[in-house]
Amino acid sequence: MNLQQLHDNFSISEQISLEDITVLAASGVKTIICNRPDGEEPNQITCAEIKATAEDNGINFVHIPVAGRDVSPAALQEFVNVVQGNDSKIHAYCRTGTRSSIFWQLSQQ
Repeated sequence: MNLQQLHDNFSISEQISLEDITVLAASGVKTIICNRPDGEEPNQITCAEIKATAEDNGINFVHIPVAGRDVSPAALQEFVNVVQGNDSKIHAYCRTGTRSSIFWQLSQQ
């Protein structure tokens, strides 16, 4: 996992593996946000698999899928609701990290 720290309590990366969740939990992450729709590419780990492993590690899982770079106002508001006022560590991911980075940038405006 190529983790990029965008803020003290917020990081992003490309698609995470089930093993990465253990690393994220050990680093203090309490929420994982997935910005990928299921089935975006063949053999992609499903959100259900990520969610189950995250919850087994004491991590909250939030799915805010976006196709491409088109962030809808509703999706952005959901992202802001998760991030705003959350003092614990959050990690967001998508296929390459770009969508999660866009969400972060828009949420800071």
